[in-house]
Amino acid sequence: MRYITISIFLLLNFSALAIESSSKRIESKDFDFVLFDHMKRKDVEDIIQSLEKNRQRILDDLKPESMPKAEIYIWDKQSSWKRDNQVLLANHPSSGGYIDPLNNRVKFIKHEPPNTIILSIFGLFKSSKQKTLDEFYAELANPSSVAVHEYTHLVVYHVDPSLDLPPWLWESLACYEAQTDFDLSKLAKDISDLKQPFSKLGKDQNIYFLGYDIVEYIVQTWNISVLNPLIKSSGNVQSVLGLEQSEFEDGFWEYLQLKHFSPRAK
Repeated sequence: MRYITISIFLLLNFSALAIESSSKRIESKDFDFVLFDHMKRKDVEDIIQSLEKNRQRILDDLKPESMPKAEIYIWDKQSSWKRDNQVLLANHPSSGGYIDPLNNRVKFIKHEPPNTIILSIFGLFKSSKQKTLDEFYAELANPSSVAVHEYTHLVVYHVDPSLDLPPWLWESLACYEAQTDFDLSKLAKDISDLKQPFSKLGKDQNIYFLGYDIVEYIVQTWNISVLNPLIKSSGNVQSVLGLEQSEFEDGFWEYLQLKHFSPRAK
């Protein structure tokens, strides 16, 4: 789900014509969809509805100056996903989606990835019940949520094309707009199981479980209007929120403690 460098985009586009030759193109109000693996509109109707439903809310929250009609590429099988996205997967083998901002495209696989990827995502939560992990992963990997998550990345790019956001903010914004909000008390026994510097958090899979709460903390403490300047400042919380990064992080962990692990949360 992380963003890819411009050089990789150029390599990906080199084989675009060959990839599209086996696809089916359909349109909705605000998106053009390119479907692979013999999928039809009925196979992605939930995804179409989710994107159409959430698009304006995302634009209102993040406020890009303009947002052209996006193309949404969707695969259904691991074999064709790997075949058609070899350049990306060579460097990001567990990726289930990404954006191609030069062509205003979102690309992702609808089919759930193999169990080895699930295990890597939940590496921190080995003591959690398998049923809970399965439920949380089903929410995280829901194709409609993945579509909104990746589309949010594309909108963020149109707010600031430099792609210079810190990883924690890049992913948190997408988690927030995809509304993947988890009851973390079901995954971790204590806040200490989760707490780490944001510089580390943004580089591992745990950001996908904490990301919603990070942006919710920002919105509830300040206002949703700060998201746009926060993106444009490359995540400079001191200039936008008036706090040093360490103060901001401490405030977030206190917020998380109160929301998920305090007697009031119970």
